[in-house]
Amino acid sequence: MKVGDKCPLCKVGLLERTELGIGCTQCPFDLPMDELVEANERAKTEVGKYKWRRKSFKIMLDDPEEAETFLRGLILARQNNNSTYFPELIDAVNAILEPWREAKLKEELLARGG
Repeated sequence: MKVGDKCPLCKVGLLERTELGIGCTQCPFDLPMDELVEANERAKTEVGKYKWRRKSFKIMLDDPEEAETFLRGLILARQNNNSTYFPELIDAVNAILEPWREAKLKEELLARGG
């Protein structure tokens, strides 16, 4: 809920800022600021009876070529989306690829005679 939204009680009036929180322009609905903040935080993770719980997932990268392709996809996706998850995913894939890149570079240097 925020200022300018329709009243959840009467569905006609608009919510406006009051001295202690927000209230309706048409009915006696009034919500103190601390309850408003709590309701807004709860609305981020709850819909009706459903409550969101933190989730995690696992990605298997079978070979370095696949990992490089996945990394390029993450970099492209980050350009179109400002989610904070993309930098973390990119860093994780780079950390996985680092030993492979280092070994491959050493092998290429030895092959060149360096």
